[in-house]
Amino acid sequence: MAEQDFQQRLDRLADTLQRNVLTAIEPMHFDKWITMSGMQKAIRRGDVDLAGRLALSLWQQDKRSLWRRLAVIAAEDVAMGDIETVLDVTVATKYPAWRKTVGDAALGVQLAKRMARAAKTRYLTELYLYCDLAEGVANDREWAANASFEELAITLHDPAKEAPKQTLAMWALFGSRRFEAKNLQRAGVDAQEAIKVVMKMPLPNEILSICTATVGTPHFPLTMLLPIGWLEMQRQSKNLTARKETPVSSPKHNDLPMYAVDGMYTRTGIACIKELKKLASGLAGYKNIQIGEGYFFLEAETLNPRLTCDAWDDFRRESILAVMQSLGVEPNDYMALHRALIKNYDLYNELRLAKVAAMPLTAPDMFGGST
Repeated sequence: MAEQDFQQRLDRLADTLQRNVLTAIEPMHFDKWITMSGMQKAIRRGDVDLAGRLALSLWQQDKRSLWRRLAVIAAEDVAMGDIETVLDVTVATKYPAWRKTVGDAALGVQLAKRMARAAKTRYLTELYLYCDLAEGVANDREWAANASFEELAITLHDPAKEAPKQTLAMWALFGSRRFEAKNLQRAGVDAQEAIKVVMKMPLPNEILSICTATVGTPHFPLTMLLPIGWLEMQRQSKNLTARKETPVSSPKHNDLPMYAVDGMYTRTGIACIKELKKLASGLAGYKNIQIGEGYFFLEAETLNPRLTCDAWDDFRRESILAVMQSLGVEPNDYMALHRALIKNYDLYNELRLAKVAAMPLTAPDMFGGST
C-alpha cells in the first residue's frame, strides 16, 4: 500500500473527528500507570465515558504513552471485533506529525471511546499465550525454531493450517525480542523478505499493508497476528456472536474503579497483593504472581461486548490454564485458587481503596502537552 493510501485513511479519520470531544471531559488526576491500566480496562468493559476521561488524563501526562497504549489495546483487546477501528488506530499511531495538525488529544480520546464501544476479542492475545506457554504445542514450537524460511512461508500461505501453527511461523519471522515471550524464538530472517511473504497471504491487501507497516516499531507485536486472526474469523463466521458479559463489581474512589489498580502491572496493586496474602484465608500457599494473575483473569479481562463462539471460548480457557500452569498452578488446582480469590475479593478491594485514598493526586499543572 502506497503512502497516499494511508493518507486516504487519515483523511477519513480527520473528517469524522469531533473536535469538541474534549469540551465536556473532566480529566482524572491519578498515577500514570494506574491511569493507563484503568483506561485499558474501561475500554475492555465498554465504559465509554470513563475510557475517554482516562485517555485525556494519560495524554496530559504523557502523550506518547497514550498512543503506544492505544496501539496495544487495538491488537490485544479489540482485534477482529472491529478491524476497521484497529486499522485506524494503527495508522494514526504511525503519524504523530499528522495527529498534531488535526488535534492529537481529541483524536486519542475519540479512538479510545470508539474502542470502548466496539465489539472486542482477546483471541490474538490468547493465541500468543497458548503458543508460548501450552505444553501441548512444545513440538510445534521446536518445529518453528528450526524451520526453513520456505517452510515458514508455506505455512502462512496455506489457509487450511491451524491458527497456532501459523502463529508460530509468524512469530519466527517477526517476533520481538523486547516482548516477554518465554518459549518462542525468532528465525532471524530479513524483515523485508518476511514482509513479502506476509503480503502474499490470502486476505485483503489493506490489512496486510497496515500490519506490516508496524514492523520494526516498538508497538505490541500482536498486530502481526491480525492476518491470522482474520483467517480464523472467516472460518468461524457462522458461529461468531457479540455477547454481553457481566463483570465482577469494582468499587470506586473519586470515580476510579479499583480494577485500575492491577495486581500484576501497577506497583500499588502489587503492594496490595503482598498485603492480601498476609491477611487473607486460603492464599498462604500461593505466590504473589499467582494471586495477581488469578485476579487479572477474575476482574480485568472482561470484554463488553465480546466477539466469540464456542470454539473461541474453549480456546480462551485453554490459554488461561496454560498461563497459570506456567506460573506453577496446575489445571486441577486453578479452581481452588479461583474460589479463594472470590472469597477474599472484598478484602482486596478494601486494601486498594485505602492505598488509592492515601495517594497524592497528580496536580493538573504538572501535566505536559496541550490540546
